Amino acid sequence: MLDDNQDGRIDILINGLDSLQRRVSLVYHGKGKFKFDLDKTSLKTLALDSLLLDSLTTDSLAMDAVAADSLAFSNVAVGDYDHDGHTDVLLTGTGNDKKTHSTLFFRRKTGFQTAKLPLVPLHSGSAFLADLDNDGRTDILLTGLNEKDSVIHQLYRNYKDDSVRVVKLPFVANKYISTTLGDFTGDGNLDILQTGISTDSTLKDTVSTQLYRNTTLEKNNGAVAPAYSDSTYVVTIGDRATFFWTSGWDDTTSTAALTYDVYIRTVGTGKLQKAPEANEITSFRWVVAHGSQGQTSTCIVEGLPEGDFDWDIIAVDNAFQSGRPVYTPGEGTGVVKARRFKVCDNVVRRDTAICVKSNLTLTSAEPVIWFSSEQGILTKTKEKALKDYHVTEADTIYAVYSLENKCTEGFYMVVTAAPPPKFSLGNDTIVCPNVPATFDAGAGWKKVQWYVQGKGMVQSSATLTHSFSDAALVWAEVTNGTGCVVSDTIKVDVYELPKLALTEVSFLEGESVTLEATGGATYQWSPATGLSDPNSANPVASPEVSTTYYLTIITSNGCESKDTIKVTVNKIIPNIFIPSLFTPNSDGQNDKFLIYGAGFLQLSLQVYDRSGSLVYETNDVKAALSQGWDGQVNGNPQPNGTYLWTIKGSFTDGSEVQYKGKKSGIINLMR
Repeated sequence: MLDDNQDGRIDILINGLDSLQRRVSLVYHGKGKFKFDLDKTSLKTLALDSLLLDSLTTDSLAMDAVAADSLAFSNVAVGDYDHDGHTDVLLTGTGNDKKTHSTLFFRRKTGFQTAKLPLVPLHSGSAFLADLDNDGRTDILLTGLNEKDSVIHQLYRNYKDDSVRVVKLPFVANKYISTTLGDFTGDGNLDILQTGISTDSTLKDTVSTQLYRNTTLEKNNGAVAPAYSDSTYVVTIGDRATFFWTSGWDDTTSTAALTYDVYIRTVGTGKLQKAPEANEITSFRWVVAHGSQGQTSTCIVEGLPEGDFDWDIIAVDNAFQSGRPVYTPGEGTGVVKARRFKVCDNVVRRDTAICVKSNLTLTSAEPVIWFSSEQGILTKTKEKALKDYHVTEADTIYAVYSLENKCTEGFYMVVTAAPPPKFSLGNDTIVCPNVPATFDAGAGWKKVQWYVQGKGMVQSSATLTHSFSDAALVWAEVTNGTGCVVSDTIKVDVYELPKLALTEVSFLEGESVTLEATGGATYQWSPATGLSDPNSANPVASPEVSTTYYLTIITSNGCESKDTIKVTVNKIIPNIFIPSLFTPNSDGQNDKFLIYGAGFLQLSLQVYDRSGSLVYETNDVKAALSQGWDGQVNGNPQPNGTYLWTIKGSFTDGSEVQYKGKKSGIINLMR
């Protein structure tokens, strides 16, 4: 047992096998009234110990003792090896890897850390953390069997430079060894008592009981108990007393490594409510061990009856030696009056409800000591306010006004830790870009605050309406009537809109162009004038005048995308030119008789030979302008000579087609 987390309550270290035969090393932190919380440690788990766990619970410990031969496989010792004020743990035995181990674990704020010491791996023996040479530093004594089952008796002396010196001890027992420590000679030195079986040179076994006297010359005077001061006092709340004291002193052991015992005696009857582990007058230790309160400077005792009590503190050094208490029980000549306190209950009750995992601030008209049923002392000095008390469970908070031999005058507050309400914004969602989207936190909240990633708090109401151009996180922080604050976050993605990128187009009047758009479920072009189909993705545009068209696309997700395109219609000035010669000799130059010009609405062309026979005719504007006559009739080249052409038609401005005021003329064919 030890006070591992130094909260004034006894904790339990268990090393052994669980119900599934798994090797475990566990620390249970005491919560009062025999309730314990399991603390996850990094201790290497070893083989069978004196306790076998039938079940591991956080409310209580259910333990079954195993057969005696199970006790030989591993051992546990506790003490402050490095003098930092925390209890370290020494474990020996067989581990999950089937190998033998001897390991010292330093207790740090965040857990246990393996010490790098050259300890011989042992099992089936004894392990001790104690000051055997009276230099104040904790030594290590190991006895047992190594991996080859050879007997090892070894002392590791802890020197001031943190070095370790190994001393092989001349012990005779080599079977069924049991070792213990104690000041058997009353000289202040820890002696070693060992029992077992010793085997002589003839292989004869003899029962052996040997006392090895420690002849260290350095004198150990025992630790001096803490002196009376304003920092040594008792806080009583109902039947619970919490004791506080300053550090003791020792001529060898460092102050941080001292351990303590507390005893309580009823005034008048002398009945012990908490027994000391040493003689109050001679300081002789009845229990050869560190003080039951460890290195802590506080202790909690519950279940005390109403009345007056004396109490005192005994300091214990690393050699397990105690000095006489500074104050002794009783009154009279030459005897100092003991520390005294009173147990009674006259406090006023105030209650509150707050959400679990939130902070509570309490205030008092006068400076008080603040105390928690679940967390112990909260302030060691008198304060008017208790700020940021973190509520993790139902608790009772006490405000203590007076501390010296009087009934506690104050108040207490029952804190109800309300569970956080269920709150959800639902699943992640996806919205149309730059279109207002609405989110609802639901009804019944006292306060709702909405946050958008990159913009902070954007709205304080039950609903949020917001437009998104890019994906973002959205979260709501809601508060209910008991002050519980919970939140939920969703991711809001944004649909990708089709990339229209319509570009301006132009053409000559009378022509047309196809407009092109993609990515939509529906299309709407406006105005509809000059379009073949205003609801088509690719309408043909042939406006008579330049027009700007507006396109609205609705995607399959219901998102809207818009774009514009300007269609420019270039006006044509009517003109015409008719050549007088063409040379159809297939040289690629002037091989056809063509009409040149623009702005034709209608045009027909006829060509006659000198006999008046029609050799070529077309009523198509494009044919007259681009194909013309190639100088052949039915595939037969016509002879060189003079031919007659005639034209008929109109321009886009309504005027009649004529060339130099005539509708006929001569064309010369020359090959």
